[in-house]
Amino acid sequence: KNAVLTNHNIEVSGGNDKVKYYGSFGYQAQDGMWPSTNDKKYNLDLNLSAQVTKTTKVTFGINGRVQNAQYPSIAVGRLFELIGYTHTQNGPLYFSNGNPGTYITASLLNSGYNKINTTSIFSQLSIDQDLSFIPGLKAKMTIAYDPRVIMNKLWRIPTNKASIDTSKHPYVITNGIFEQTKASLNQSFVQAYQLTYQGSLSYARVFGKSNVSALALFEAKDNKDLSLAASRRNYNLGIDEINLGSSSNADMTTSGTSSISRQLGLVYRVTYDFDNKYLFEASGRYDGSYYFAPEHRFGFFPAFSVGWRLSEENFVKNISWINNLKIRASYGEVGALAGAPFQYLSTFNAFGPAYVIGGQAVQATSERNENNPNITWERAKKTDLGFEATFWGGLLSIEADYFYEKRSNMLVNPDVIVPSEYGIGLSQVNAGIMKNQGMDLSLGSSYSFSKDLQVSLSGNITYAKNSLLKVFETATTYNNINRRVTGKSLGTQFGYHALGFFQLDDFTGSTLKSNIAVQPWGAVKPGDIRYEDLNNDGKINENDLTKIGNPLVPQVIYGIAPSVRYKQFSLDVFFQGAARANIYLDRQNAWAFHNGMSALIENMNYWTPENPNALNPRITSGPTTNNTQTSSFWMKDGSYIRLKSATLAYLIPIHISKRIGSHSARVFLSGQNIITWSKIKNFDPESTAPYSNLYPQQKVVSGGLNITF
Repeated sequence: KNAVLTNHNIEVSGGNDKVKYYGSFGYQAQDGMWPSTNDKKYNLDLNLSAQVTKTTKVTFGINGRVQNAQYPSIAVGRLFELIGYTHTQNGPLYFSNGNPGTYITASLLNSGYNKINTTSIFSQLSIDQDLSFIPGLKAKMTIAYDPRVIMNKLWRIPTNKASIDTSKHPYVITNGIFEQTKASLNQSFVQAYQLTYQGSLSYARVFGKSNVSALALFEAKDNKDLSLAASRRNYNLGIDEINLGSSSNADMTTSGTSSISRQLGLVYRVTYDFDNKYLFEASGRYDGSYYFAPEHRFGFFPAFSVGWRLSEENFVKNISWINNLKIRASYGEVGALAGAPFQYLSTFNAFGPAYVIGGQAVQATSERNENNPNITWERAKKTDLGFEATFWGGLLSIEADYFYEKRSNMLVNPDVIVPSEYGIGLSQVNAGIMKNQGMDLSLGSSYSFSKDLQVSLSGNITYAKNSLLKVFETATTYNNINRRVTGKSLGTQFGYHALGFFQLDDFTGSTLKSNIAVQPWGAVKPGDIRYEDLNNDGKINENDLTKIGNPLVPQVIYGIAPSVRYKQFSLDVFFQGAARANIYLDRQNAWAFHNGMSALIENMNYWTPENPNALNPRITSGPTTNNTQTSSFWMKDGSYIRLKSATLAYLIPIHISKRIGSHSARVFLSGQNIITWSKIKNFDPESTAPYSNLYPQQKVVSGGLNITF
């Protein structure tokens, strides 16, 4: 259903030369797609800055957020799965007596609740000190404290789902229980905080035509997390308190975890430019993380860049239609934390009771992963060449970049080259290498036809393609050029190449002709998917697997943003798109009657002798093993373009807004996720997890009034 979203915000600011303040309070209320879902957010933002001496400035800011969200007790993924079971064979949405007749109506409206209350605070205190004994030298100290508390309460009650007996007259409707027969309660408490310290020295001076600046910064972060959870089952009373559940040990659980993590880093940056023409910057980081063993904990990552602003040269300055022209180049190294922390330590599983000693049950431990004491930072070396230009007073602006990145020390799993008899898992190792290259291009144009009419258009496009240069894989895949992962993009999708459907001519009676490769997933029939025998050995197996699609992550992303201003009116539009991505559809997203679910409208275009070139294989009561193999048949083009946002606004004339004592007033109508053009149906092509039953992308239409006093 359509749901209401309201936003309310009040801002206050003021002060004088010595003290300035800013405050805001916001409230947002949003209903969900069904009545049992709603979300309320409260935001408070306060900022205060004071010039306490001629050389000292103190700034304090605090931002608080309280969010109270409520959902059905059934998880979103499960709810959307249950929608697939909504068809006439499973009963009506409701029977005539008002009882729910399907799993989804029962789960949405009378299954209990899941309440998540989150309180977050972000606070920061900064002191800026002008060290005037050295002109241009300044110091800054900052401390930030960010606590967070999450309370979760999941109350599941027996879900009533009625059934009907049509053998009796009149029909008999009987109320029944879906899933658990008694109530259960799960409660959890999470408390976390992050403490950040920063101290820096900065220097900036002008010497004639030379501009020099430098920065040295130290940063440390300290994180702590604590979680506690308890659950009870088999409630005899419908009261949602943890102490009122069953007292049996089998019906109660408790758990808890805690963690501490620390990081620190040193940052430097030095810049120099001469006459605003020749630009140079050197920077770097020396970072340490708790992820790694002490001897591999720190990494140094330098970067350099140079630029030449040609538009400041005399031989370009006199060209009137060139407003800005700059070329630049940069090289830098970046460290990345990947995988899980503490892989340099051996890890163990605790389980039990494992055995009994002296009549007492005893827990036991087993080794989980073999450690890798040498694990360390992933490292990316990046090179960028680019230029910026503005012509004819902004009628045309261009920014273009070519980038090349080589990532080494990538964490990869060595398990694939170790036999299963090894017995335990292995920690990741820094053995992978990947390159990534591409281009960024931004174009813009703005023009004023008159003081009343201005138009502008901007767009950007990014193309990036990576290739795995070194990765662990078995000889079976590496020696088969079709299955080889090395040399292909990260996330390349593999499967069988579908040739279409078996047709009547492929059979002699009910027997497949002898010159056609045998498929091992049961007897095939006309209308089943036929796969290509790539190695021509007369049978379809893993040796016939090949690349069937690009990665799910697009190689091309782009955006287009036109805008128009006419007198007091303005229109801003933004289109977002992606290309060169493939999305694999399976299960209820593609197969008719998967696991007893209903079928999609698209499934009705299925193979028959009269429809041999259908969109789907022959229809059956449930998908067959042969037709559900991972193959190019179910691989779809993930390209799309979306009208992401559009805003139409009217700025009320100042002589009217002054009548209510305001400096300005603006009325607007805005939309988000308005329309999408895509070959993908039934779910969001922008989703990074198309195989999951996720809450769908929401189309939002809003109107409002902004008043400034």
